[in-house]
Amino acid sequence: MAKRKSASSSQHNPFRGFMDFMSEMNRAQEQFFLQHSGEPGRAGNAAHSHAYVPPTDIFAQGGDLIIRCEVAGAKKEDIHVTVTNGVLTIAGERHSELDESQVTYYTRERSYGEFRRDMLLPEGVNIDHVTAQTHNGLLEVVVSGAANTQTSNINVPISEHDDS
Repeated sequence: MAKRKSASSSQHNPFRGFMDFMSEMNRAQEQFFLQHSGEPGRAGNAAHSHAYVPPTDIFAQGGDLIIRCEVAGAKKEDIHVTVTNGVLTIAGERHSELDESQVTYYTRERSYGEFRRDMLLPEGVNIDHVTAQTHNGLLEVVVSGAANTQTSNINVPISEHDDS
């Protein structure tokens, strides 16, 4: 088994903050309701969002940002990748191949229906260099050159308010 390399805290990570907070909250909420709902494989009526969040890997390879998203069972025409105001959105729908009225599930761990993943791209990314393709149940989105974008930090001085 190949050893997995992770970015250390001392390495510059141009994608720090890349993950959209709401996507992560939706994933946690989806998992909670899958475990606590009465209907296996469904998020139950109490779920805030009707879209599930597909498992995703995000990494840098060379100078590119790579996003790999599990979309097994979804047809290419049912998957949409868009970039709007610096936010990359992967959305689509996966349909069950079974006649739901004719089956009784004992375990249902795969999610069906609409899915969505929103991610904030690093500043300075050229959206004309975003490509996507599917292969073996994975959607791979490549943002060429995104690993080379530099983030800038501005320290804002804090003054103390004088109450007198």
